[in-house]
Amino acid sequence: MLSKINRLSSNREFQNIYRKGRSNTSPYFSVTVLPNRLGINRFGIVVSKKVAKKAVDRNRIKRQSREIIANLNKNVRNKQYDIIVSVRNNALNAKYDTLKSDLETLLQKSNAI
Repeated sequence: MLSKINRLSSNREFQNIYRKGRSNTSPYFSVTVLPNRLGINRFGIVVSKKVAKKAVDRNRIKRQSREIIANLNKNVRNKQYDIIVSVRNNALNAKYDTLKSDLETLLQKSNAI
């Protein structure tokens, strides 16, 4: 599980990352990355109602994304980024392994891990 100190929570933090960060996309996710000076990676996960109309589906994909991020974050040496992971439409029907490989590739492309 992703610990509380590794989560983005305030609207101000999200807006700052969207405004100043770099973005990359893949078929299942969109990632916005901004360097920080905290010495830890912090993550925020966004699933729009346009992507998943039911709360059950939104929460399921968020749980899967948090688990993937927690496993990837354990092995990271360069911990200095604020990262927003936005889930795209195709992710709802994808298998867990596909989501994991896609998010890992996208974070590597963004130089976040």
